Order: sequence, then C-alpha cells, then structure tokens
Amino acid sequence: MMIIPNKRIKPTLKFIADGDTLKLNYDGQDFHSRARWIDAPEMQKPGQYSDNPQILKHWQWAIKSQEFLGSLITRKPLIIIPYELDQYNRWLCDWYVGTVSATNNIQLQMCLAGMCAYYLPFQHYDFTTRELSLYTGIIKNCAKAYKLKSGFWGDNILLPHEVKKLV
Repeated sequence: MMIIPNKRIKPTLKFIADGDTLKLNYDGQDFHSRARWIDAPEMQKPGQYSDNPQILKHWQWAIKSQEFLGSLITRKPLIIIPYELDQYNRWLCDWYVGTVSATNNIQLQMCLAGMCAYYLPFQHYDFTTRELSLYTGIIKNCAKAYKLKSGFWGDNILLPHEVKKLV
C-alpha cells in the first residue's frame, strides 16, 4: 500500500534516527518520517569530528533528544499523519501516541521538554484547525521550555540551524 498524504496511519517503528526523524514501516514499505515544524539537535555523522566544545555539547544533546523521543514512542501505538516528501525524500509528518490529540502529540512534548527548537515554514496559511493548534502549540511550548531553561535551553547550546552551518 502507498502512503497517502493527510491519511492517519499506524506504522511499525524500525529505528529512531535522531530527535526528529524515524525510520518506519507501513504495510511492507520502509520510509523515513521527519516531524513537521520541529528541529532537534544534529547527531554526529560517521567520520565527523570537532574539537569545538559547543559542537560537542550539541552532539551530546542530540543523543539526549533521540533517547527522549524513544521514551515517548517505544512500546506505544504510534499514529502519524504524513503530508509531503521533503528534499531528502522523507515524509514530513505529525506524530502521535495512542490517539490524535494535543496531549498525545510528540512534537509538542519534545518542545516542552526542551529537546528541540521550532522550525516553522515561511508564510504557511492553509491550516486546518488541528494544524493551527499544533503550529501555535509548538511555538508556545518552545517558549515555555526556553523560559524554564528546560532541556538544552538550560545548557546554552548552539541551535540545530547554527550547527548545520558549522559542520
């Protein structure tokens, strides 16, 4: 079966690539899923090296973000809503555990825990009510985590978009 945009699916988790990317299987088809509107710390790539303490700290938070995501989804029913393929052939998706609700949205939980920053599209206007609630919730939860110094916000790390420019 093909993945159909905007259709809720219950895939099987293959592995957690990092704090915002999963490898999943749905009906015999393996695919990568990227959480919409969030950006988790970047994992150190094989062969990548740095002696920059800020980058090393960032890579440590990437592992913590990946582990936190694992704690949210391992052994729980995962529901995703795919929207479109990105430039890396990953499905941009919203992620939920159990049921599709704000309290069960993984992106919101990752933001509130300070395990990711928001990564929002420029001038996106065509929202459903649920999407608009999620979009604003991501901003609010990142702001709360920042004010409370939760997760990486308390450790003064380079944000994912800053690390991508350096390595």
